[in-house]
Amino acid sequence: MIGSRLARTGARMGTRRMSMFERPNHIQGKREQYYKNHTQGAADPTYLKEPTDKVVFGAAVVGMSIGVLTIVNGLYSMSYGVNKHE
Repeated sequence: MIGSRLARTGARMGTRRMSMFERPNHIQGKREQYYKNHTQGAADPTYLKEPTDKVVFGAAVVGMSIGVLTIVNGLYSMSYGVNKHE
């Protein structure tokens, strides 16, 4: 009884593992999307190919710009002694 139950469980686990390798392969489609244009300095670089990539890239540039401006403002304040709390 216990041996047959273990055998059935092992057989089911084996089929589950095999189904993981039988899934369709979408990598070739992604490769064609990213490598469709082989010219150097293309108008749409690799990091801007997906629809949401431009939004993420824009948000990153805005965030870094705010950070740099904050640092420059702090350096100015320290240099000229403005915005001091007494």
